[in-house]
Amino acid sequence: MAETASPHSHRHVFLAIWLWFIIIINIIGSILYFLMADIFAEKINLPAGLSYLMGIFGLCNCVAAIALWKWKKWGFWLYVIATIVGTIIICVYLNSLSSIITSVISILILYWALQVGKENKAWKYLK
Repeated sequence: MAETASPHSHRHVFLAIWLWFIIIINIIGSILYFLMADIFAEKINLPAGLSYLMGIFGLCNCVAAIALWKWKKWGFWLYVIATIVGTIIICVYLNSLSSIITSVISILILYWALQVGKENKAWKYLK
């Protein structure tokens, strides 16, 4: 009888690094959005309420990365939705087209990281 390996042994190093990167960057970003809302409102005309909302989207991305670490497929969709909605808000209020590019790239990198490996793709372990 063949043994089935734990999906944890199949997590590609790049996926692990990318998930940690998502968590760390979004924690830092959320802290900045929460603590510097008044400064953002004054300097870049981002209303304080939207700054708090962006902080919440950053925390959603952290939750998404943790869910993906625990092999939950909904984590990928949460990341995609939070990233897209956050990007739309930034584009509307700051006219930042570069945020569209970075958001699309981050989603594509995450998708690619879930597809790395021939028979050890992480995507097939997501439930």
